[in-house]
Amino acid sequence: MSCCEEHGYLKGKIRLKKAENGKVFAVKTLKLVSSEEAEGIRERKEHIKEKRKKKALQE
Repeated sequence: MSCCEEHGYLKGKIRLKKAENGKVFAVKTLKLVSSEEAEGIRERKEHIKEKRKKKALQE
């Protein structure tokens, strides 16, 4: 997640793919999202972070 002053909120992902010659390359995808969607993504991310923290403390 990021926020651009000109365009608003953006979400993105980076995928790694293999080329025919055996090398690896990255494909970066960015999409515009509304502020509501951005808030939902932030909440999900925080929830996952808390779950990981609990799991790490249990081990």
